[in-house]
Amino acid sequence: MLLILVSAAALLQSTLSSSAPLIVPGSGAPMAENGIWALLPADCAAPTSLDISTWDKCSQPLGFVDDQVAVLERPGPGKRAKADQFYSIARTHYAAAAGVQPSDPEVVQIDVPMVFSHTFLYLAVTPKSVAGGRFEDAQAWPVACLAQSDGGCTATTLAQVQGAAIPSPTDAARLYRLMRVTAAAVETALPAAPTSPSASPITPAPIEQQPLPPVPTKPPG
Repeated sequence: MLLILVSAAALLQSTLSSSAPLIVPGSGAPMAENGIWALLPADCAAPTSLDISTWDKCSQPLGFVDDQVAVLERPGPGKRAKADQFYSIARTHYAAAAGVQPSDPEVVQIDVPMVFSHTFLYLAVTPKSVAGGRFEDAQAWPVACLAQSDGGCTATTLAQVQGAAIPSPTDAARLYRLMRVTAAAVETALPAAPTSPSASPITPAPIEQQPLPPVPTKPPG
């Protein structure tokens, strides 16, 4: 389903996860400012426009609105994105918790709906600056698997996740820049978007009017 910081398949193989949420929404840790964002691996050029068709292929377009994060569709060949029209191809909830020490990274929990359940992935985030409980630029990395005899990557407590989040990786391939992309005279709040890439463009609307679809439940018996 999501990244937030690479593909879900890659995250599930190398990132700490849990079968139940370990972070309560509204825990008070800084959150991403609402708007259009780019997830950038090392040596990937920072976007300078909200037209995501002009972004380097190494960048991943994202959108943040309150406690939701969306992976945005990249326009196909010959198509240009409009600064006020975006399409989400995956959208989910996230929550954040502060580190144990002020110098520790905060931990971000991403809810990844599965067929009959949810998996929660964890990322470490260090904002460059915070204003009003929000940030617009940060360094991030997937929280590494716990050192267990069975090689597992499952956490059962927030303390385990916080401990595994430090220190930052020495491998540059696991470090990402997470930055909000703005442009003069362009509204950067993420409009509610259809989950189908083929849907028609829509006008901005509060995301509360576009709830996430319910996760299917296994039929009895």
